[in-house]
Amino acid sequence: GFDLIVSDIEMPGLDGLALAAKALQALPRVRILLMSGYPSSLDKGKALAPSRIGTIAKPFTLDDMRRAIAAALG
Repeated sequence: GFDLIVSDIEMPGLDGLALAAKALQALPRVRILLMSGYPSSLDKGKALAPSRIGTIAKPFTLDDMRRAIAAALG
């Protein structure tokens, strides 16, 4: 199984929000980290499942990503 799924929100076809919704249904313990350069998209991600979804705003550094991953898995 997966512990964490990291995805951009804005993608062609299946966007990150739809991917997150499907993953939350299929994988009861998975955590999700969504990234975007659009604050409104991040708000939608947080609203989907606040206890299982973390967000990170673009642009970010490698250290920012490490902290976001640690928080998502924490």
